[in-house]
Amino acid sequence: MKAKELYNIIDSLISDIDFEYAGKHGAICPFSRTDISLSYGDDMHDHTSIADVMNDKMFNGKCLNEISEQIVLM
Repeated sequence: MKAKELYNIIDSLISDIDFEYAGKHGAICPFSRTDISLSYGDDMHDHTSIADVMNDKMFNGKCLNEISEQIVLM
């Protein structure tokens, strides 16, 4: 999916988003627009904006903006 589509899903705050990228499980847990947890494998980062989530380079040195079309939603 396009990065903007993923951004909109996170922004909807409907539910957690589970995905797989490069053989590892990841999750985006948007508790609110200013409290979002992002995990990938054994790493977890907390963020205060969706833009920060989208730009966190925790995916083998890449960010969600770069890999959004390669993730597989679960």
